[in-house]
Amino acid sequence: MSRIADFIIRFRWPVIVVVAVLTVFFGWQATKIGINADFSTYLNQSDPLVKEFNRVGEVFGGNEMGYALVSTGNVYTADNLRLIKELTEAYSGVEGLVYAISLSNTIDFRKTDWGLEIGKLLEESEMPETSQQLDTFRSRVEQNDRYVGNLVSEDGTAAVIMLKFAGKASQFFTALRVQVATDAVVQSAESASRTVVYYGGMPFLIYNMTLLISDNMSVLIPILLLVLLSVLFIAFRHWAGVVFPLLVVGVTVVGMLGLASMYGMELTILTSFVPIVLMALGSADAIHLLKAYFEHRRAGSTPGEASRGVYRQMGVPIVLTTITTGIGFSSLIFTEFSIIRQFGLLAALGVIIALITTLTLLPALLSFGISVKPVRQRSGSSRNLMDRFGGMIYRHKFASVIAGALIVIVSAVSLPRIVKDVDWSLCLKKGSGPFHAEMLLREKFGGSLPIQVFAQGDLKDPAVLSLLRTIERRLEVTPSIHKSLSVSAVIAEMNDALNDRYTIPESRQGVANLWILTEGEEEIEMIVADGQQEALINAKLDTWETAPLVEAVANVDDYLSGLPQTIAVVDPSLATPAARTEILKLKNQRIAQELSWDLQKYGLNTSEDDLLRVVETASTAGADSQLRDRVRLAVVAYLRSPEAEVELQE
Repeated sequence: MSRIADFIIRFRWPVIVVVAVLTVFFGWQATKIGINADFSTYLNQSDPLVKEFNRVGEVFGGNEMGYALVSTGNVYTADNLRLIKELTEAYSGVEGLVYAISLSNTIDFRKTDWGLEIGKLLEESEMPETSQQLDTFRSRVEQNDRYVGNLVSEDGTAAVIMLKFAGKASQFFTALRVQVATDAVVQSAESASRTVVYYGGMPFLIYNMTLLISDNMSVLIPILLLVLLSVLFIAFRHWAGVVFPLLVVGVTVVGMLGLASMYGMELTILTSFVPIVLMALGSADAIHLLKAYFEHRRAGSTPGEASRGVYRQMGVPIVLTTITTGIGFSSLIFTEFSIIRQFGLLAALGVIIALITTLTLLPALLSFGISVKPVRQRSGSSRNLMDRFGGMIYRHKFASVIAGALIVIVSAVSLPRIVKDVDWSLCLKKGSGPFHAEMLLREKFGGSLPIQVFAQGDLKDPAVLSLLRTIERRLEVTPSIHKSLSVSAVIAEMNDALNDRYTIPESRQGVANLWILTEGEEEIEMIVADGQQEALINAKLDTWETAPLVEAVANVDDYLSGLPQTIAVVDPSLATPAARTEILKLKNQRIAQELSWDLQKYGLNTSEDDLLRVVETASTAGADSQLRDRVRLAVVAYLRSPEAEVELQE
């Protein structure tokens, strides 16, 4: 250590210049560092599940959904519907958004004299103005589950504009552009004084978390600096004791941020606290070194001798403590979470930079000499606090050991009480717009966190679509999951509008006829891909808490893992009587199960066995003569009507 000290003091000017140049260079690099609050990037990108998640996002145009919530006393007014339409049109032109869907432009199916017509729910030529038109429109909306709870709340006090964010776009700047577009529309809207627009969903949470990271650094760093200044002044009562540790901290933080930027790292919700941690840890070595320097100077040593003396006295202890601290932080690199791994890496890098700066820049500066006042001898009664505390510990050695052991025992017993939770919404300030948006989405729209089930198969096959529909219905009764939707529900809705049956058509041709009508529809393209071979079932989670999320996902996984690997389509007319009986039995069981799910949605828990008995009774009940007469008369009436395709001969 003596040779190193001699070298640094001998070449103190070059050492100071090199440190200054490197600090300026790293400071320039630090200005380029970005902020990343995208939680999906915190996961291990080599994990197969994460890879599949990213692939699905690329295939379907993105994984992230944002929500613009129009909160008002009554959505169903001419002014508010016009505002929703204007906002939707404005969002459709925002860079970084794949699409914007609302009551104004969502796909709509209507039965006409010529068959099924597909259009928009709120066509420009049909904008309701009168009370009767508004009541008719509201009735039409409230009769469709695809609209209620997805695009408008059940009580009609809030509407949602669903925003699909592009996968590779910067969600922060896209969210910012959405807010700018909103301000431009709302300022000119007639209902602006009675309407508030909130923003929810993961992209807007990322936007707010990015601002939070920036705000934390701009607020916490000045506060910590003030505290550090106060502590250093009280401890040393000398300008050097304040300036030099802060100088070491400044060089350390700038160097760490500069290196992080050079290697493509970004500040995250966790790594943004590394500069704050380094302000405390980075000053520790400088404080130890300065204290020893002052002692040497008060003992009569020259500046050069004092600088060499502290190097010999404190060099090895400082190096050893830094190594242990660096190893502790470096152990975090073995975690699966990139933000924790980066936190450990940057913190370890920071303490090493602090060590190098302390052992090079500080002795070089101190060797120029600073005036040190002699310490006045204190009487026994005026000894400092630490002396008195140390004396008390020495006098009560056994009591101190017992107290420490008790603290360890109590801490160990309390460890199982720690709740593992990663609810990012807790970072939102209560009462703020983002917090209100999240609570509104949970209360009236089933939540904001998406959950997706990816399926592959021939989507023109009625059996495949029926299975997707079954999965949808099962998701609806899973705790914390709401508002599931896939292309199977859309096909069933189209069939209902055309044939008054909310089911998947039984024939492949019947499905194909409906598929033709959906070509080019943006909403369909977002849930169907690869030439109608891949589909998404979208749903929403009403919480961000870890435990309910894990339970919901495990529940879905258990159900999906129990599904058959292959589907067999059986024609009962070609089966033996015994086989037909088994087919009917399986069909009845499925009907009873799905009836049970439907009842659970309305809070009614009925035994599947009881429902199965009802279904079996209904399926085997014969038609009496009175029912047969009613059917015969209905058939005759139809054949005599203008709708009949054949003429009935009298």
